[in-house]
Order: sequence, then structure tokens, then C-alpha cells
Amino acid sequence: MRVYGDMDRLVSPAQSKELHEKLKVAGADSTLVVVQNWGHGFAPSDKAPEPDRKELCRMIADFFDKHLLKEK
Repeated sequence: MRVYGDMDRLVSPAQSKELHEKLKVAGADSTLVVVQNWGHGFAPSDKAPEPDRKELCRMIADFFDKHLLKEK
């Protein structure tokens, strides 16, 4: 899972999209989430992030469960 802040001034959106596409071509289950109103390292802006932190945490937990949780 790749999480990218749309206000990131260190890593360009093109790099995130390129990595995402190359992972998919290689057969990886890649998910790209663009968080509105966040900068690099989730630096906040004066606006609320979208998805919000609670939703983002749920998305990350679901991704980890899908890929790391062992079946019993």
C-alpha cells in the first residue's frame, strides 16, 4: 500500500503513480491512496485530510490483514 499526500513537495505525484503501476505490472497487489490536504510524511495543512486519520488507519489495517494475517 502506498499512501501519498497530495500536497507533498518532496516526492512528485508522478513517482507515486509510476511505482504503483510498475508494482501492478509485476503482479503485486498495489494500492495507491492519495490523501487530500497532506504533505510529505503526512504534514498537515490548514484543511482536514481526506480520507481522515480514522479511515486511513482502517484502510491500512485492512491491507495488512489481507496480506499478513494467516488463515487458521
